[in-house]
Amino acid sequence: MVYAWPASASQVKLEQGLLILKVQTLPSMPRTEIRQQARKALKEALAMLLDYPVTEIEFESQPGQAIQLLHPKLNIGLSISHDHGMSLVAINMNGKIGVDLMTLNSSPAINEIHTLATDYLGDKTAEYIAQLPSALQQEAFAKEWTALEARIKCNGEALAEWNIVKINLANINSRALEMPKGYVATVAFSTSPTSSL
Repeated sequence: MVYAWPASASQVKLEQGLLILKVQTLPSMPRTEIRQQARKALKEALAMLLDYPVTEIEFESQPGQAIQLLHPKLNIGLSISHDHGMSLVAINMNGKIGVDLMTLNSSPAINEIHTLATDYLGDKTAEYIAQLPSALQQEAFAKEWTALEARIKCNGEALAEWNIVKINLANINSRALEMPKGYVATVAFSTSPTSSL
């Protein structure tokens, strides 16, 4: 389940050690403000889950790498994704996590989908998408793309062409998230414990 934050703060609960939050943003917001808003939600949720002062929660992040919990020093998986008007914040208390969000408006044009799908999603997936009616191809591509991106983020890897990626992502679980119309999202996670709470 994806919880609206902060509106659903009193109702959130972990499901299999996972918590996914959606944070509404304004399309006109600067990227830095969107990041700050997502990190604020992440801090507040962690403070609640860990029963820890929000002011003492600190993150570390490097460009191109997943955000990490610096203080308190626990190996909790964190991931954030942004697209037009929304951010997703994902927490895995039991291991690594990756989340990816895409609006259907930001999905590639129909004439680009087959090439991108072949290069990054594999021949089988590209063929599956190509045989769909054109009205369904963008959403199908977005579902497959967000699944790939979420699994790559979970595994801490960079986007690469399919023949390289498929071997490295075999042991990562993923599932589509229920999202408002026009959005597609996937969460990927490992189930091997990395922290003791």
